[in-house]
Amino acid sequence: MIRWAEHIALWMLVVAFAKISFAQEVQVTMAMDTQKILLGQPVQMTFELQAPAGDTVVWPAWKDTLIKSVEILSKGKIDTSFEGNNMGTRVMQQALTVTSFDSGYYPIPPVDFVVGGDVYSTDVELLEVHTVAVDSTGSPKDIKEPIDVRYTWMDWLKDNWLPIAGGFVLVSFLTAVLIFLLRRKPVTVAAKAPVIPQRPAHEIALERLAELESKKLWQNDQAKAYHTELSVILREYLEARFRIRALEQTSEEIIASFNQLSISSDSRNSLRNYFKLADLVKFAKSKPLGSENELSLQQVRDFVNQTTPKPTNSEG
Repeated sequence: MIRWAEHIALWMLVVAFAKISFAQEVQVTMAMDTQKILLGQPVQMTFELQAPAGDTVVWPAWKDTLIKSVEILSKGKIDTSFEGNNMGTRVMQQALTVTSFDSGYYPIPPVDFVVGGDVYSTDVELLEVHTVAVDSTGSPKDIKEPIDVRYTWMDWLKDNWLPIAGGFVLVSFLTAVLIFLLRRKPVTVAAKAPVIPQRPAHEIALERLAELESKKLWQNDQAKAYHTELSVILREYLEARFRIRALEQTSEEIIASFNQLSISSDSRNSLRNYFKLADLVKFAKSKPLGSENELSLQQVRDFVNQTTPKPTNSEG
């Protein structure tokens, strides 16, 4: 009786170990041939699944977009093979070609595969989309010499008789209008409205920062809206104050442009830390602490105060 119990216990251990080993054979991966692209540049993403050959597999149903702003250009067929001579392990692959026409950082979320009733997910990947940099350092190139083509005035008249006729009609019409206007009584021209001087960029930025602080967005669980508006205030100040196209640039491009401006290293490091936190909140759905939200607004306010133009002697 004891021997039978030992045999049964040993068999149960073997079956349990086989199930654990079998379950561990399932692997899903996602790989990109590059993680940094220019606007509209295609990137290939390869999804691979390794699973026991007898398990049922539910493959993801792709739509026109992978995530918002990342479009799927083409979908390859699902290829199935076996791992070497091991017919018990099936390998399935599919390639997607994707791109984006908006610059920024796009975290690719996990993709779920259902194998034998269980869900297996890929790791998170980050796709960086950058604008095309213009090379202004290159030397100018010579143009080709003009080609000498025989062209007579009769050829020119045949090619341009319609514009000549239209020009004659237009000149006649304008002459008639001019005569009519000269014969009319003079009209009193109203005085132009006074030109209102444009407000300094730092005054506008500080005023908007105060308004944002009074809205209490992050205190009401609206951290993303808070950092989005804060980022816009900062970028508009940078455009107005330093004449850089901050609204069209990524955070890295803005920081890189500071190298050409007279901005202290402390201010540059402070903004670099702010942009890093703002990108995590806007693109990776991070939830910062309340102290981090307050520090972000104070960093932007300090930067505006530190970069405010000093008054000249004539301004007192």
